[in-house]
Amino acid sequence: MTEADILNAKILIIDDAEANLKLLEDLLAREGFHQIISTADSTRALDLFKAFEPDLILLDLMMPELDGYAVLEMLSRHIPSDSYLPVLVVTADATIGAKRKALALGAKDFLTKPFDPYMLTQKITAAMEKSHQIKANQDFVATYERHEALLSEQERKIFGMILENQTSREIAETLGNSTRTIEIHRASIFKKMGVTSILDLAKNSERYALTKQA
Repeated sequence: MTEADILNAKILIIDDAEANLKLLEDLLAREGFHQIISTADSTRALDLFKAFEPDLILLDLMMPELDGYAVLEMLSRHIPSDSYLPVLVVTADATIGAKRKALALGAKDFLTKPFDPYMLTQKITAAMEKSHQIKANQDFVATYERHEALLSEQERKIFGMILENQTSREIAETLGNSTRTIEIHRASIFKKMGVTSILDLAKNSERYALTKQA
């Protein structure tokens, strides 16, 4: 993920104190972030979330009407279970209880006011990089499974034997086919899986297994 990608992130700030909003907006603008919207009215959080579709949310906890915990709970009902939305809590409440409750409700990180501007930008960068990696892994898994679904039953057997480093001749002997037939299946497998070599096939298979386990 490039620096430009990070600075292009859409950031939603929710804090009932106008002074805090101004501070955060100015700080982020100085760092180069330019897609920022904010609200001092936490009851607008859901509408803004739906309209703006932020990549990251900066959220205060101690707010009237809807506090940060209520906002987190509300957002959790509208964020798909397989999606990763970084919510960084920025609050004056430094208690362990507040942190644990916020994290349990879906917050991804926690920063106590008054905060170090450098720490804020570092946490935003880390959150965006993690979000990008999760999305990349999800896209990889979806593509891999879509390709794998194209394989015939026979090709799936041969696929597994290829990953066991069996040669076409060895596979042919095991399955009772000609080496030429196995070579045709091998070429078909490579094409359907979007690779050009056994090494790429093995790397993708290993990455898929590790990603699914994570």
